[in-house]
Amino acid sequence: EDKSKILPLLEVVPVFEVPKKYKDTYGNNVQKFLTEVKAKEDAEKILSSFGDYCYFAIDCGLIPSRAMREGYLKAFLDFSKELFLKPFISVNLNDMNLLSCLDKWAKNGGLKRVIVRLTEYDLTRKSEVLESIQEIRKDIDVLAIVVDLRENCMDDIYEKSISFIRGLNDEVEGVDFWVISSGAFPKDMSMFRIDDPYEKQRIERVDFLNWKKNSAESKDGPRIIFSDYTIRHPIYDPMIERHQSSCTIKYTKEKYWQILRGSANKRIHYVYNAYLLAGRSDFSGKNHCAGDVYIQEKANLFATQGEGVKKTGNPTS
Repeated sequence: EDKSKILPLLEVVPVFEVPKKYKDTYGNNVQKFLTEVKAKEDAEKILSSFGDYCYFAIDCGLIPSRAMREGYLKAFLDFSKELFLKPFISVNLNDMNLLSCLDKWAKNGGLKRVIVRLTEYDLTRKSEVLESIQEIRKDIDVLAIVVDLRENCMDDIYEKSISFIRGLNDEVEGVDFWVISSGAFPKDMSMFRIDDPYEKQRIERVDFLNWKKNSAESKDGPRIIFSDYTIRHPIYDPMIERHQSSCTIKYTKEKYWQILRGSANKRIHYVYNAYLLAGRSDFSGKNHCAGDVYIQEKANLFATQGEGVKKTGNPTS
């Protein structure tokens, strides 16, 4: 409802373990990569909701070759211009090869916006971080700093991160926005069974709850945005990504994720779980968002057609 509270950021992360056709050449195949991951469609959806208030980023940290990275960066910048997006390059401070690419692009005028992604380790070396950020800031127009805590969602790490950001903010000029990111969602749903009671298929959102507690206690300093990994585990695992999806609904509430476990080879579980969720008091309803509209539609199909329903949807819906 209040769009000013949301930072719409679409980040593309190319992975090295992609089909060989993406590795052979850089420019054309990167365009294919961006097309096949539906980056354009996702970006256009964000633009339709937020107008020109949309940030589009690429993180090349998983691409080992400098030549490949430069190919990805060039194609990404060209792709962003086509959609009138605000392109960012995402970089870790310990990635010297990518930092040298940034320096080259900045000096050639092709790079204007950078996201610096700090790790938990960076919180222990403020002076080195400060020096690197000040150097990066010289040649760019927009700078964002993300403290990415990955799977660490403990209470004290948010207090430590907020304190660290305050200290940097006092010494670095021109940081356009600060973000603390973390994720509490597990790698898989193996802890749940299909026949588990509804109330026991829940995962507490400890990342958001601990953030909310610590940010409420921290009134002073810069505005800090919270970002999570939604229903993804924060550490990329190619084996899990290749695993067949199940017809499981993962529904987000403020304090927990409600899980309705389904089987991969029984599509009927998808509409049946939608039907179960739509009948619960913690279902927000079709007026809440597009996702809830879709769940309600599938619930209605099961209510009218039962197990004979044909259009069940799919696990990626």
